[in-house]
Amino acid sequence: MLAHGLQLFKPVKGYEGLYEVSTYGNVKSLPKEKLTQWGLRVTRERILKVDTYHPKGYRFVTLIKNGIRKSHSVHRLVATAFIPNPENYPQLNHKDTIKDNNVVDNLEWCNNSHNQLHAFKYGLNKPNKGEAHGMSKVTEEDVFKIREFHQRYQISNRNLGLIFNITKHHVQQIVSRTTWKHI
Repeated sequence: MLAHGLQLFKPVKGYEGLYEVSTYGNVKSLPKEKLTQWGLRVTRERILKVDTYHPKGYRFVTLIKNGIRKSHSVHRLVATAFIPNPENYPQLNHKDTIKDNNVVDNLEWCNNSHNQLHAFKYGLNKPNKGEAHGMSKVTEEDVFKIREFHQRYQISNRNLGLIFNITKHHVQQIVSRTTWKHI
């Protein structure tokens, strides 16, 4: 779409006549006429300042309609204006993983599964292991102790489970390294 380097603008959905978004991720306000106490005032067309206030680096702009200010992600404005979404996917993916690169060719509509797989593939999301996993019932120190007590002192899985407040099956998985493989 951007082979010739042309920056195309289209109206922002829901803000037609007020704002336009470009294939490069720029958002501009259109000229407006406003009656003030000093007469008719005409504002010029201008590219809006883009704010980054999402912790993951997404870019946002604040749009005003009927006196109501609302923040919008730039990548969603671009995609809504330029990329068909016949499958009605709810999410957007940045193909190059750079969250502030909102050029239309870098965006694609997707489902959550595709978005998560893409993030794992490029190292943006790492699986939680060990204590960092939300379901972890033991610590790394506990794992070392369980393995040591099982091997050195021949304590049964059942008794180790009672000591560490986990099931004997969980103890067996730790001892056999079915779980906690990374340590």
